[in-house]
Amino acid sequence: MQSEVVAGDISRVEPYGLYVVTPRGRVLVLIPDISREPIRDLGLRFVVGQRVRLRLVKFVEEHGMYKGSMMDLGEE
Repeated sequence: MQSEVVAGDISRVEPYGLYVVTPRGRVLVLIPDISREPIRDLGLRFVVGQRVRLRLVKFVEEHGMYKGSMMDLGEE
């Protein structure tokens, strides 16, 4: 997989990042991989069910999910 870009729906918003469900599986996107700008409260910017685009960075076998990034996708 070479940095595949997929769309998915946010399933959880946590203080440390977002959980997103995509056709390829579950993805965790941590705050540093969401924006270059500081984000104090993800809940003010993202909601459960919101559709987002992200890049699949790698599959983390021990957690059974992908690590993702929303950086440099040309959005916002």
